[in-house]
This record gives sequence, C-alpha cells and structure tokens, in this order.
Amino acid sequence: MARPLHSLFLAPLLALAAAAQENPSRNQAAPTTPPPASGAKGKGTVKAPASPKSDPRGTRKKLPSLHEPDPKTGLDPVVAAQAQIKKQMKAQTPRSKPRPPESYLDINTASREELKKLPGVTDELAGKIMAGRPYPTKSKLISGNILSMDVYAGIKDRIAAVQPGARKAP
Repeated sequence: MARPLHSLFLAPLLALAAAAQENPSRNQAAPTTPPPASGAKGKGTVKAPASPKSDPRGTRKKLPSLHEPDPKTGLDPVVAAQAQIKKQMKAQTPRSKPRPPESYLDINTASREELKKLPGVTDELAGKIMAGRPYPTKSKLISGNILSMDVYAGIKDRIAAVQPGARKAP
C-alpha cells in the first residue's frame, strides 16, 4: 500500500523534532547574563554601532538620492532620463506628411455616393451620416452611434467635419 503524500513530507520533519527532543543541549541557546544594573559600567555594556551620519572618520560616502539634482546639469536624474527617452521615441516615430485640405472628404457636405466610396461605408451608413448633419467634429460619428469603431478607424484619416464659414471663397 502506498504511503499518503503528506506523510512523505512530514516524516523528515518529525524525525528532526524527535532528534531535538532526545538531545536538548544541542538546540538550546547559550545562557544569557542579565543586563547590568543601570549606571553600572563594565563588561555588560555594549557600544551602539556608529550611524552613517555620525561616522567620526568620514569614511562612509553618502549615496546620491534618485531625486537630487545632478551637480553637472542641475536636473533631476529621473526627469532627465524621461526626457531622453521621449527624444529617442520622437526620433524613431516616422512623421507622416499632413494631407492637404482638398484630399479630405467633408462629412457635412459630401453626397451619398462620395460617402459610399469610403472603405466600410455602406448605403445605409451613408444615409445615417447624412441624417445626422451637421457634425461639429468627425468624432461625433462615434459618440452619436452612427459608425462602429472599426469603420471609423478605417476612414478617420480621410474625413473632416468642416464648419460652415470655415472655408473662404476664392
């Protein structure tokens, strides 16, 4: 018959406990002497170790805090590191050229056929867009539950909500 799993783990601990009871002198701590009476000097007094602030020899160096300004630059090291990371991220991010305003489709004035040319916009969605006009911003297509997030993500770079009076006549 197999031994229960808990007995496999407990057996060594029980053996150690039994050995400790058989040989108590091995496990006892060294006898301690009572502390000397107050005011008594001698072998019983222990000198406290010197704290880093009261080091008489001055051998302990004070470690710089993470938030102390760097003596060379005068900047907080954490802030300086964050600024450096931000610069690196900005340099790695490709900058897209802004589209000229003529390439955007104005959702406030576009016809049904122009709206249907946008990816994901069906005849039904084009009708919903036209029914909800005028839009102060293109994001109102989402907050007004006109378009789903998927469709909006596909067309947001191609549309604009131009306000009346914003265009100047040539």
